[in-house]
Amino acid sequence: MTATPRPGGPSSDDARAREAGRFTVLYAVMTCLVLLVGVQWILLSIAIDGFLGGPRDLLVPAAVVSALCCAASWRLLRFAR
Repeated sequence: MTATPRPGGPSSDDARAREAGRFTVLYAVMTCLVLLVGVQWILLSIAIDGFLGGPRDLLVPAAVVSALCCAASWRLLRFAR
């Protein structure tokens, strides 16, 4: 037979700690996603500049790094679920 936890007992403290831990992970994931989107925005600017007449040698590296950022964003979103 298991004892039922009383309100305000140790199990409610554990639940609050788990919830706080989940929010910490969520905030960390959101921060990383904002940084990755910022990097992708810069890479998009570089790619558009190269496409419109700037240095074309940056198009492929910008696309590769952007794809890596996209993959990292997808992985972070899967982790946050």
